[in-house]
Amino acid sequence: MSNNTDILSRRSTGVWTIFSVCLLALALLSSASHAQQDNADSAQIDAYTRSLNELFATSETIGDQIGGDAPVVFDGEFDDPRWLQGLTVTKSDNPMLEQSCRRQAVQAVSTQAAEIMHIEDDEMAVEALLEHMDEHASFIRENEISYADYLRSLAECETYCAPLVSALMQCHILSVARKPHGIVMFDIGSARVAPAYNVGVINEIVNEYKQMPDASILLVGRASQIGDLRYNRRLSGERSLAVRDELIAAGIPLERIRPIWFGWEPPQIDEFMATEYGIGDLYRSNGADELNQSVMMVLF
Repeated sequence: MSNNTDILSRRSTGVWTIFSVCLLALALLSSASHAQQDNADSAQIDAYTRSLNELFATSETIGDQIGGDAPVVFDGEFDDPRWLQGLTVTKSDNPMLEQSCRRQAVQAVSTQAAEIMHIEDDEMAVEALLEHMDEHASFIRENEISYADYLRSLAECETYCAPLVSALMQCHILSVARKPHGIVMFDIGSARVAPAYNVGVINEIVNEYKQMPDASILLVGRASQIGDLRYNRRLSGERSLAVRDELIAAGIPLERIRPIWFGWEPPQIDEFMATEYGIGDLYRSNGADELNQSVMMVLF
């Protein structure tokens, strides 16, 4: 195990920065009993299938959009005209992607891939996974493929990329679920925070923050799939920054707030995520589009 950890330490910076992948653990499964293992495997398969379907569906939707054939970029500021970016949720600066979960994901995926590739040595299995991720990322960069093709290429890379992306996406979801969090919803096409949220969920998060002043607040801006992709990408950023401004007005220091935004980017809030986040009833009453016109606030 120490050798594997050394390999991860040497290679992780390049892999996470270049490939930008991130969410739950395909891999919290090794120490359970056989009955528990069956349940874990079933949940794991469901999460894997769900994330694959979302990657494929998003790639198809984006492919039909004006600008959907523009090359993907992995860095970019809010006003950067290069509006297509690598998966924000999988970037190494996403604080919901804890290092332990990343390592568990790498270990689990490399073990599963080793069975397919007939690699018996654990250290070689981890090395093979990291080399593949490097090569895949280099291919994407050098060929400047579109964002739609980027998502599709992840989903079609079934031995390494898809399982790892799925695992990291689940890392993010579960990390949010177990931390204090709340959702601010917006009208369609709007980045205006309704006054009710200031005396509701925003105030609740502010009060919780005051009980743990060393904490920070992550803001995850989203937009529904209604309307133009580029417009919604920017709109999700405007929503995240609007909630940031409300938190600042309530006395939260700017340096304690981390706004990010997804636009249409996976993972969109579906019924599974809504249930994990404790807002299943809100999902069932409002639907996916309205729930994704939102900013999720997370204390960490």
